[in-house]
Amino acid sequence: MKKDIIVILSGICILIIIGVSIFLVHEKRENTQGDSLVEQIDNATSIHEENNVKRKFREFNIDLSMHSIDLNAILDGGPGKDGIPALTNPKTVSLDDVDTKEDILGILVEINDEKKYYPYNVLVWHEIINDTLGGKEIAVTFCPLCGSAIVFDRDVEGEILDFGVSGKLFESNLLMYDTQTDSLWSQAKGEAVVGEKTDTKLTRIPFQLLSFKQIREKEENLDVVSTDTGFKRDYSVYPYGDYEENDSMVFPVSVNDKRY
Repeated sequence: MKKDIIVILSGICILIIIGVSIFLVHEKRENTQGDSLVEQIDNATSIHEENNVKRKFREFNIDLSMHSIDLNAILDGGPGKDGIPALTNPKTVSLDDVDTKEDILGILVEINDEKKYYPYNVLVWHEIINDTLGGKEIAVTFCPLCGSAIVFDRDVEGEILDFGVSGKLFESNLLMYDTQTDSLWSQAKGEAVVGEKTDTKLTRIPFQLLSFKQIREKEENLDVVSTDTGFKRDYSVYPYGDYEENDSMVFPVSVNDKRY
């Protein structure tokens, strides 16, 4: 009788052990499947975001693993790459032959006793002018959305770079690109922010911001960039409507300084 009871109890214990083992295996499998599902969702999301970034920069032959700013913070400005055409070595005319509004501003650059005036009514349509002045290769740049005008030396570590308008914006500011490496450059920072040249800085060149009226009062026989650019543009028209007269911004910025 005792032997029968022992056999029965042993059998029950074995069944319990088997049952517990099956339960634990099932739970582990469920947890593993749950973890796997979460990982799959995370991976799918990551791939989706990566594909979105790649689509955003599909016009550029660029190494997106090299960047100093958040790629998701870079916005499409509307026109694509070269949709706003930069100028290179533009024609000039004498200041005396220019007939335009006297209050139009422009950038006066002087290098090695050679001067040239780059009017805003041309820059607002092209944003970048690659030029040679006083034996130096320069880029005269203007961002209509934030009003920043900056002149750069195009000689970067012994290499002359040619710049174009990328069609991308960062903090509502022009992102230039160089045609040699397709790297993107922040105009405001004066440095490359995406691509092979990331963290490379441009040397700034001094300039004066003057109106045509002021220029006529102080300069004679001055070369002025011509509106004969080879592009069909109405240089007497400001292409951004009333943007200059209002406080609204077309593209967002991360910091809005209320002091001014």
